[in-house]
Amino acid sequence: MNEIQFQLADEQQTSARHAECADKLSAKVKDQRMEIELLEAKVGQLSSKYKKAAAELKEADERCDTAEKSLLKARQKARSSAATRTASRAPSPPAAD
Repeated sequence: MNEIQFQLADEQQTSARHAECADKLSAKVKDQRMEIELLEAKVGQLSSKYKKAAAELKEADERCDTAEKSLLKARQKARSSAATRTASRAPSPPAAD
């Protein structure tokens, strides 16, 4: 009878340890789930910031391309008008008498 009581007490202690471990693991899983949710929210925020920055960069690149094209046109126009002015200022050949 004493042996059965000893086995029962031992099984109760083992059961209590297992229940304690299960509780600790459940709490750890709960904490990790909360951490995952927070990290997912942060990823969402960073993703939207990245998309916004990428869109702004694309718009800035387009503006830069437009400005470069305008600058090239202005330089070509300035060169052509300078060439025209230089040609019109050239001395006339001497008149034959």
